[in-house]
Amino acid sequence: FIDISSDNFQTFIAGYNNKSVGGALAAVVNGLNPATAYQYRVRSANSSGISPNTPVASGTTLSAEPVEPVLTVDFS
Repeated sequence: FIDISSDNFQTFIAGYNNKSVGGALAAVVNGLNPATAYQYRVRSANSSGISPNTPVASGTTLSAEPVEPVLTVDFS
């Protein structure tokens, strides 16, 4: 599961509040604003339950236009 926010999890990026990413080791997140800092955290799940959140990590999208900003999240 992944959460992505631009305000330290006061709100979430649409579709990225407890989003299941299955067994993926990475994800590409589209539709972000340019030159914006984002925070993300992940959790794993198995038959025993869901883990606590990882420590918060962050990344800032580039300001270059007209390319749509993306954030690639590596879960490994």
